[in-house]
Amino acid sequence: MKRYEPRMVLFLSGLILCTIAWAPIEAFLGFSKAIKAAPVIETIAGSMAFAYVMQYTKCDAHLVHLLSSGLTKLGPKLLIPGAIFITAFVHMSVPSAAGCVASVGPVLIPILKGAGVHPVMAATILFAGTFGATMLHPGFHQNVIISEATHRTPVDIVGNHFYIVLIVGAVVIVGVTLVAYYLKEQSGYVDESMKEEFQVDILKALSPLVPLLLILLGSMNIIPALKVLKIAYAMIIGAMVLCVVTRTGPGEITKAFFKGFGEGFQSIYGIIICSGVFVAGLTTCGLLKVMIDFMKTNPDLARLTGSFGPFVLDVICGSGDGA
Repeated sequence: MKRYEPRMVLFLSGLILCTIAWAPIEAFLGFSKAIKAAPVIETIAGSMAFAYVMQYTKCDAHLVHLLSSGLTKLGPKLLIPGAIFITAFVHMSVPSAAGCVASVGPVLIPILKGAGVHPVMAATILFAGTFGATMLHPGFHQNVIISEATHRTPVDIVGNHFYIVLIVGAVVIVGVTLVAYYLKEQSGYVDESMKEEFQVDILKALSPLVPLLLILLGSMNIIPALKVLKIAYAMIIGAMVLCVVTRTGPGEITKAFFKGFGEGFQSIYGIIICSGVFVAGLTTCGLLKVMIDFMKTNPDLARLTGSFGPFVLDVICGSGDGA
C-alpha cells in the first residue's frame, strides 16, 4: 500500500537482523549464495525469455485468438467460465500473470464487453484466470524451486497438486460466475467498439505449446530421448521453432530472448536473491532455528503454517517465487 520496493524491504530486513546478531557480513554471504543457485536462474530466466519471444513474434496473439474464436459460440451462460478457462490455458504457456493478461486482454475484453459484460467484471474474469494455472506446467518457476528443495522432479510436483488445482479452478469459475449474475454484470452493458479483424495462423497459434510438449514427453517417459532436456533447453528449442514458423530474423529473436532473460533475472530472481538475504538474517539471529524447533514439537501447527506462512510472505514480497 505504501509502494515499498519488496526487494529493498527483504534485503534491508535481512541486513538489519544480521547486524543485530553482530554479523552483518552474513547478509552479503546470503546474497552471494542466492546468486549461485544456477539451476533456478536457468529455468526462471529461460521461461521468461521464451515468453518475450512469443510476444515479439505475436504467436501468443494467434494462440489467444484461436481459443477465443470458439468463445463467442458458447452463448452467454458459458461465456464467463469459457473466458476464465482460456485465460488459464494461455497462462500455462505465458508464466507471467502480467504478460498473460497483456496477451489475452486486447482480445477477450472486447468480446466480453461486446456480449454485454461490464468492463470491471471483464477485468475480474481475466484476473481470475491467472489463479494457479501455471502450477500445471512442469517448467513453472515455483514448481522448479519446490522440486529443487524436495529433490523430486517437476512432473512429480505437478502430479501431487494436479487435482487440487483443478478443484480450486472450478471453485473460482463458479464463484466469479455467481458474483457476475448477483451483481447483474453478466449482461446489459452496451459497447459500440468493434474488435479488429485478426487472421489466425494455426501453426503460429500452436507453436507456443512446443516447450510444454517437449517437457511432458520427456518427463513422462513417452519419448525417453527427451528426458535429457532441461526446462531451459526446451524454452530455447521453442524460441527456435517460433523463429522458423514466423520467419523472423534470428538476430531479432536473440535480442528478444535475452531481453526476456534479463527481465526474468531482475523481476523474479531479484526477489528470490533478496529473500535469501532475509533468510540469512533469520538464520543468523537464531529466529529461524527457534521457529523450526517450535514446529517440530507442534506438527499440526506446522501443517497449517506451511500454507498460511508462504501466503503471508507472498503478500509482503509481491511474488510467489520469492515466497
